[in-house]
Amino acid sequence: MVKTKQSRDVSIDLIRIIACFMVVMIHTAAYDFDSGDPGSSQWMAQNVYDSFVRSGVPLFFMLSGAVFLQKKEISLKYVWKKVFRLLIVYILFYVFYKAFEVRHELVRDPLYLFTAIRWGHYPPYHLWFMLELSAIYVMLPFIHRCVSSKPELAKYYLALFFAFSVVKTTVLKIPGFPDESAQYINAFVRVQGLDYMGYFVLGWYLNEKVKCAPDRTGWTMIPLGTVYVVCALVTAFLTRDISIQRGKPDIRWYDNFVIFTFCEAVCLFSLLKIVTKRAAVFFEKEHIRKVISVVSSCSFFVYLIHPFMIDFVEHFKLTPVRYNLWVSIPLFTLLYWAVSMVPALIVRRIPRVNQLF
Repeated sequence: MVKTKQSRDVSIDLIRIIACFMVVMIHTAAYDFDSGDPGSSQWMAQNVYDSFVRSGVPLFFMLSGAVFLQKKEISLKYVWKKVFRLLIVYILFYVFYKAFEVRHELVRDPLYLFTAIRWGHYPPYHLWFMLELSAIYVMLPFIHRCVSSKPELAKYYLALFFAFSVVKTTVLKIPGFPDESAQYINAFVRVQGLDYMGYFVLGWYLNEKVKCAPDRTGWTMIPLGTVYVVCALVTAFLTRDISIQRGKPDIRWYDNFVIFTFCEAVCLFSLLKIVTKRAAVFFEKEHIRKVISVVSSCSFFVYLIHPFMIDFVEHFKLTPVRYNLWVSIPLFTLLYWAVSMVPALIVRRIPRVNQLF
């Protein structure tokens, strides 16, 4: 069934585009990050940009929750169809990246790919997202039943998520935290169901809150933006301090469940929802909606292909570290994102194949 203009939530499309761009920037800023000098201006540029886009991955889970948990009904057939599609795409890109990894050996022996796949236990660094999302999809009927029949359970679940995932993770990241206490906390406060599924439910909750909020939500835009900026800067300076103390880059504060990343995700998701709500006249324009819709529909493929495009651009001796990183990181992020959009737009026009993405 083709979605009508009225049924498409432009705010979700906008969040998807920005989340995708943020993830590309994370990988752009990470170029030679581990070998950099934490006391240098160049490394600080990587650190600052990375800190401002840490919420990119949580946003992906949040927008998925906002999309799926607002449906009136979710059948097992629908769930397994989504899981099957994700696993097919995962396998295709696992094989693609494995073939790219051993491309020089394949010139001599085309069958070497099978050996490489048998030996290669770990997928490319960004494909973990699909396996995590597949696991959440498997639980989708239970989650949907809980939040739709008893919304108060969602609040209880989010309180547990905040306490046993966000607060726990933040406390354990504190430098010098006693090992004995950390072992005790990990042993007795270990709830596997309160990880990315928490962000999944959080996205639905915030989406419903903003949707039902009165028009005065515009007044909350400045506080949300301020908290987002403050959390990003705190992340950057904490990362710099601990890295200088240890004499090497330390990324403990980049964790997706640290309270600063959590607050960044909440503020940015809410802010983007409010912006599209307040500027509805602008986003209702046909050409604006069409552009956002097309770019959004390409975001999943862009996410999948952009590491390959980063390596592709590198073959032309183009890397962000060759230039001033305060300028090159956003420019190279835009470059990687743009070149990744090209195959995404092509795939989008291929019948049946485009249904996978």
